Amino acid sequence: MLIGVARWLDFHGVAEPERWPKLMAVRRRIEAEPAVIYATAIENGEHPAGSGANLGPVALAEVIERFGA
Repeated sequence: MLIGVARWLDFHGVAEPERWPKLMAVRRRIEAEPAVIYATAIENGEHPAGSGANLGPVALAEVIERFGA
């Protein structure tokens, strides 16, 4: 969640990243995580190679059928 909010600061031009150096340090560490790199690539419309654990989008109806409402 933090990475999403931190990225909004850039997107909305709230402030220069240097304003919160500790936040930027944490953000850099989070952004270096393989799962975040993978998710960011998907957000950008890329098709990254993964571990095979992500089988792609799942329809809500399928989730409800499988796990209940």
